[in-house]
Amino acid sequence: MATKREGAKAKTSADDRQLFSLRLPRVLHAQLGVLARGRGQRLNELIVEVLQHHWERVPERAAVEKLLQASAKVTASGTDE
Repeated sequence: MATKREGAKAKTSADDRQLFSLRLPRVLHAQLGVLARGRGQRLNELIVEVLQHHWERVPERAAVEKLLQASAKVTASGTDE
C-alpha cells in the first residue's frame, strides 16, 4: 500500500511532467515549484495564475490553452484529481 508521502511524490512527478511538456522557461518552472510548496496551493492553480502574468513569453500557446481549459473543467466540477 502506498503511503501518503509516496502518493504526494507521484503527484509532484506528474505535475513536473505536465510543466515540462509545456516547455516553460526553466526559471518559471522552478518558481512554480517553490510557490506550490511554500503556499500549499495546488500546482494546477498556480500554473493558471502564473501563465496569466507571463502569457506573452509562453512558447506553446495552444498547449497552454488546453491546460487552462482542463483546469477550468476540474475547478468547475469541484474535484481535485
